[in-house]
Amino acid sequence: MSFMVRLLCEDSRRQGEFAFEKLLIQMLCDRLECQPWDPRIKGRIHTVPLNGAPNVMKECDADRMFRDGIPVVALYDEDQLCTLFDLDHRWCRRRLYQAVVQRSKHPGQLAVVLLRFKMETVLAAICEHTSIDPEIEAQAIAHKRLNARDIILARAAAPSPAGKALRSAVLATPAPGQSLAYLLDKLVTRLPR
Repeated sequence: MSFMVRLLCEDSRRQGEFAFEKLLIQMLCDRLECQPWDPRIKGRIHTVPLNGAPNVMKECDADRMFRDGIPVVALYDEDQLCTLFDLDHRWCRRRLYQAVVQRSKHPGQLAVVLLRFKMETVLAAICEHTSIDPEIEAQAIAHKRLNARDIILARAAAPSPAGKALRSAVLATPAPGQSLAYLLDKLVTRLPR
């Protein structure tokens, strides 16, 4: 079975387990009321972690990403794109979206999702709704340590009732919740029914 959607996202960890992908898979399972091994989910999303917004943008411009006709969803930290395009983050979401899509040679296959404001807002929302060691929280959010970040993401990705409640609470948090819900919508519409 081949994948149905390619997800490009900013992440400096290029090898090994990708904790944010596991979180997204569990959120999709929550939404579709299924398990990760369900054929609608398993192997259907090909996540491509790239180091930084410029590399995600470069891949959105590359023909090879679109050659096979598979839809591409590009997830950007909003603050990184604001910096790239030199726009004020308070009013630029639509302009950012348009700027990225207009740059692509394949706008019909590309969906852009802006993570408001950045991954650290997702981590803060998770920490707000569960007990995380303050040192791990500080390492993940203030110092951007990948192992600490993955510990927090793994807590939210847990396939348990507590994990599901935590994911629901994160989705209900305004800043990251709206962005994540929009991302899930983009992924669900590209998966088989």
